[in-house]
Amino acid sequence: MSVPEGEIEAAVEELDGIPGWLVEFGFHYWKKGSFEEALGMTMRKARAVMREELKELEKRSGRYSLILMAIAIGLTSWSSIKDYVEAKAGPVTNARLSELLRNLEKMGWITKENGKYRLIDPVVEKVLRE
Repeated sequence: MSVPEGEIEAAVEELDGIPGWLVEFGFHYWKKGSFEEALGMTMRKARAVMREELKELEKRSGRYSLILMAIAIGLTSWSSIKDYVEAKAGPVTNARLSELLRNLEKMGWITKENGKYRLIDPVVEKVLRE
């Protein structure tokens, strides 16, 4: 199958080079032959996967999704995440917030770099912002 180089570059840019989402995109592109349709189908799949994963996280603690949302909207410092969580769900101890953040890191949702938290998967960030 011949794919225009520009469409490959656009898909890599849009999906931030994440292999799983690129495979998903490639499959839909192969079936539909359309960049727009393949990207749309990939993002719909990402939304569905994200909703299911968030449901599972919320079973463990509703604060997980609040933390992810805070980071997705640009609140990346520990204190700004705490302020957001407390504004949405009430008080949280420093120890509990730290534990939740560590758990999200261990589960592969977030990473901490230079004292700032960020979502590992930019597609997840896009879905959360919607």
